[in-house]
Amino acid sequence: MGQEVILNFKEFKGLKNDEDTKQVPFDYFYQMNNFNYPDNGILGIQKILMPSQVSQIGTDSIDGLFEYKYLDSGGVLRTEEIAVTNGEIYKDCLAVSPVLLKEGLSGGKTSFAIYKDKLFIANGVQYVQVFWGSEGVIAEMGAPAAVIDGSGDVEIGEHYYAMTYVTAGGEEVLGSVSNVIDITGSKKKVNLSLPIGYTGTLTRNIYRTEADGTQLYLLTSIANNTTLTYEDNTADGGLDTGTPIPVTNNELPIPHQLGVANSALYGTVAIGYPTQVFKTDTNVEVWDSANYIDVGNFGNDNTAVVGMGVDFSNIMVGTSKNIYLIQWNGTTSPVIPTRANVGMKDGFAVESVPAFGDFLGGLMFVSTLNDVRILNGMDALPVATSINNVRTDNWSQDIMGSLNPALKSANSIYMKFYKYRLNLVIDYIKYVFDIRTKHWTYHNIISANYRSKPLVLGTFVNELYNGQPDGWIEKEYALTTYKSENVNATIKSPRITIDEKYKYVMKFIWWFISNKSSAVTVQVVTDSNAYYPITATFNMTGGFFDPTYYNETYFSADKSEMDYRVLNVNTPCRWFEYTLINSAGIVSIQNISLVGQILRSKREGITANKGDMKEMYQQ
Repeated sequence: MGQEVILNFKEFKGLKNDEDTKQVPFDYFYQMNNFNYPDNGILGIQKILMPSQVSQIGTDSIDGLFEYKYLDSGGVLRTEEIAVTNGEIYKDCLAVSPVLLKEGLSGGKTSFAIYKDKLFIANGVQYVQVFWGSEGVIAEMGAPAAVIDGSGDVEIGEHYYAMTYVTAGGEEVLGSVSNVIDITGSKKKVNLSLPIGYTGTLTRNIYRTEADGTQLYLLTSIANNTTLTYEDNTADGGLDTGTPIPVTNNELPIPHQLGVANSALYGTVAIGYPTQVFKTDTNVEVWDSANYIDVGNFGNDNTAVVGMGVDFSNIMVGTSKNIYLIQWNGTTSPVIPTRANVGMKDGFAVESVPAFGDFLGGLMFVSTLNDVRILNGMDALPVATSINNVRTDNWSQDIMGSLNPALKSANSIYMKFYKYRLNLVIDYIKYVFDIRTKHWTYHNIISANYRSKPLVLGTFVNELYNGQPDGWIEKEYALTTYKSENVNATIKSPRITIDEKYKYVMKFIWWFISNKSSAVTVQVVTDSNAYYPITATFNMTGGFFDPTYYNETYFSADKSEMDYRVLNVNTPCRWFEYTLINSAGIVSIQNISLVGQILRSKREGITANKGDMKEMYQQ
């Protein structure tokens, strides 16, 4: 044996092995479970905080979470926290007693879009639901929103409304209806908020049921396409019972995916219209089922549209074979096939991500190749000259070993961007892509008796929440434990080469910042000796002071400077790998290095050249 030296890991950007606070790059981690670069200003790779249960809405799966902002009747900006579960729509979903807005819909994942200050909600089974925030009610698309307002002549009982649109071609009946109002105690007046019809609408006819009836009869006609309100103060006897609503002849499409661009609302993945994309007229809130673009007429695959995304002011739709740009502005070619040459896998796994440093950002989606790609290159004008620059770069290569089989067998996929991270949920596991580092980790929250099972994600007041299959809504990044039980976080390295010849490794050193009580187990395996790893568990408990001598008022027990621990390896090896398991508390890993010895020749009694010690990794 000979002189002690530091085995530097040059691949880690030349950061020196001292106690300066440094970030540990992702580059050479084979697996990282429940760790991430934090966004709270603490450097290093930190064990994530666990989700905390906030509220439960029934016992069925949460199908959608959305933060809806709107202006109330007084011009004040309001916020509603919306949750959809098993066909029921709630507001105040984080409160102890959420408010039911509507029930009786079908279950399944839900998409949302804010348009004309209203929240549009699609489940792909029923007509699009419209939450008129200023009125506090939900009506179906194209129908009025009804609110009871004081004494009047409308009979006691339940009523609902519908509206038709008269054009030069005749009266167009959509099939949608308003919310149901229940008048009790005495007769009332009803205020109606009216949507504007599509281009060419001359008159809007309003129909209403009698008390507790189901047949819609003509109430009144609005001889324009501009009036936004109507006050109903008509008794049942004042309805034109000789004029029932005509048979539906222009039924609304029923899409599953919604998007907004250029003052229009788009819908696709619609029942009966597998290759179509629908668009409202500018600033209009109703679809005309005859006003659509058939993507199949412009591409060469003629497969069903799977999903849609918004990139700047562009609508991008994906089939199972390709990506298309929608330019609905009167051009002769409103659908432009791109050279993506890959399709979208799921409409709920499409998300716009921002640029960061040399990361260009763009529309990120799960592709039919079972990877995660970014569509970019569309920002140059005119588009006709930039379309050849479209790229769909694969940004998931380093996790393809686990991502590809997970996507092949996935039952549920969902994607949400939040604070530098793209969260891709595949059957309860979150694959997390950090745009700052351009690398992935994954979150799999499992304790001794519980498991977090995220299905959908949403943000409320700049915090990330997930929806569970048992009706619970959880706040992400909240606690050190999950349901009061510890959850392991793991960092595992690949095999790191020391040298082609054996070198003597003495110590494995790791630097960290810890909370008051945490535990980390370190395992080092050398030269495939997996049956006999070198293992030690380090417990950091009680902070760094004795309360007998220190007053906590003046000493912060929750904070500490960087510390380090040493694992004695003391073995010759050619390569090694390490695993760090954070089993309790929160630890931020700052730095890792090796200490070894230069070997001497017994025959010649001379010291080997230090250059023979292969530099590998250090910061």
